[in-house]
Amino acid sequence: DAFKYYYDCIMKPFDRHVLKAAGILRGLSPPPKTVCVSHGPIHDAGFDELLSLYEQWAQADVDLVRDLVLVPYVSAYGYTQEMAEAAAEGAAAVAAEAGAEVRCIDMVTTPAADVVALLPRCKVLIIGSPTVNRDALPQVRAVLGGLSPMTGPQVTAGVIGSYGWSGEGIAVADDYLRFLQAKVPLAPVSAVFRPTEADLAAARELGATLTAQAFGLQVN
Repeated sequence: DAFKYYYDCIMKPFDRHVLKAAGILRGLSPPPKTVCVSHGPIHDAGFDELLSLYEQWAQADVDLVRDLVLVPYVSAYGYTQEMAEAAAEGAAAVAAEAGAEVRCIDMVTTPAADVVALLPRCKVLIIGSPTVNRDALPQVRAVLGGLSPMTGPQVTAGVIGSYGWSGEGIAVADDYLRFLQAKVPLAPVSAVFRPTEADLAAARELGATLTAQAFGLQVN
């Protein structure tokens, strides 16, 4: 409902602060009857129930384990898909040691909202983006929009992609991940049209290296 939607859109990135504030409110005597906030709706009934919901949602976010390597991609001709699958293969070779899951997701057939829903579990994000009209695809922008400068630092990220002309879509995704303060230790891996074996090897190495760094493992 609207109350949960507000929490998800505004408060979710501040889960620990929500719990701290809830603790302060719990300590007030007598308890508040009306909540008049500077940002959001005024609540004049059901205060304890509403506060309990915030505590429940925030605690669930705090307790969530980031154990996912997520490789969402858009591919026009299958070339970026080849690179995404190679990156996922490299990640999987390392992730098992950490008990992490690797998911390679085609965003042409999977709604971007379903990918965004996985971001709270995401410890490694490798975005596969081709270039259309000198830009990243809308699905890629939707996933990037699911992060924020509050949540970005919790993610180790990288970009891969194939392009035919100038390849700006790859740079757009890489630049925005850095703007979100995600950990982006490696330059993007790109290919012109169909990736060569060397390109695929570089994508595998990127997947393995990012996963190892994120989970504190060694790359064999």
